[in-house]
Amino acid sequence: MKSKIKFKHKVWMVTRIDQCVLLAKYLNDIGLLIRWDSFIRLSKSGLLKYFFKFSKRIMTDKLSNIKGNHFLPEIISRFLKFVGYKKHILFQDLILAKLAAAGYSNSFDILHGQGPYCLEAAKLAKKNGKIFVYEISGQMQKTRIKQLKKIHNKYNIPLDTGISFLQNRRIEEAKIADAIVCPSNIVKKELSKLGYDKKKIFTYNHDSSLSKELISLKKKQTKKIQLLFVGEMSISKGVQHVINIQKKLKLSGIKSELNLFGNKKHNFLLHELDKFNINYHGLVRKNILKKYYLKSDIFIFPSYTEGSALVIYEAMASGLPIITSKESGSITKHNINGYICNPQDEEKMFNYTKKLINQKKLRIQMGKNSRRIYSKEMKYSYPEQLIKIYSKIININAS
Repeated sequence: MKSKIKFKHKVWMVTRIDQCVLLAKYLNDIGLLIRWDSFIRLSKSGLLKYFFKFSKRIMTDKLSNIKGNHFLPEIISRFLKFVGYKKHILFQDLILAKLAAAGYSNSFDILHGQGPYCLEAAKLAKKNGKIFVYEISGQMQKTRIKQLKKIHNKYNIPLDTGISFLQNRRIEEAKIADAIVCPSNIVKKELSKLGYDKKKIFTYNHDSSLSKELISLKKKQTKKIQLLFVGEMSISKGVQHVINIQKKLKLSGIKSELNLFGNKKHNFLLHELDKFNINYHGLVRKNILKKYYLKSDIFIFPSYTEGSALVIYEAMASGLPIITSKESGSITKHNINGYICNPQDEEKMFNYTKKLINQKKLRIQMGKNSRRIYSKEMKYSYPEQLIKIYSKIININAS
């Protein structure tokens, strides 16, 4: 479907895949994507899809065949990881950056980049009078340290916020950008605190392809209250609080069940779950996850650091009331479609969960409000919002 927004400027993307596939598809469909430098993109018709069954990298041939689909960075990175080199990601990101710059052509108007693999491409773009739009989808290292230090100290887990050399590249990329785009006001606020010019920071609402499917599907009712968490099994995502909430509910005699979906990181969090009606499913196919979104009653996501959690968009599109943290960067409205707490305030989250369980009418209304707010906030899709931002930036630069 063609954009209703008139826009004719060609775009070159140097980005990750998961957060930018919607933008790449949109730009490609309207004939404006000239190149997309990324890590490995898998084709629906290719054999590799059988080895990566649940991967978000699987896409149409049209998208996987766009110039800039690079296998080399990850092949080298995986080999270095296999031989025990701890900083294998460093080589992965730098190789992608070099390959992107090597494919430079002046046939674009806007470079849309993410860090830390677009610095060389950005310098070339700026040198040739092109516009560089830099997407910061999550918090910068300095902010992440502030957000995560206390909880890691509590669990005596070393804090790893990434390789400092790569994080410094992100800082340099942000400094030379004509505009910075980010997915929430909390990220914008932190970027301003770090010294970036507010006038060149633009926000948008992110989204996932799954949300678009969920918004039109009917919710299902179950006899037992179903709690849901989707995300990495780590202390930084706050899954320990969600598990403790379910344990308290069980001990207080409330018939509820918690379902957890996502990668394992901190395995100790997942011990002895069965006796508390907690099920860990790991990574599953989209259709299975979709069923759980639609049959759940409450979505809990008390993350300590995010850009803007895509899973909350999915949960809201599913018609779920949300209990989350301000750090999740979500579009949740406190007391309207859920509750926003400090991520460490487990007792308050527990009380909100009990309130939603005990007040069925409130729970159902908040779920309906979630869908209404999602539809309103996503009146323009994520790519359409970015097209509007591109237009603003072009007008500012032309004046």
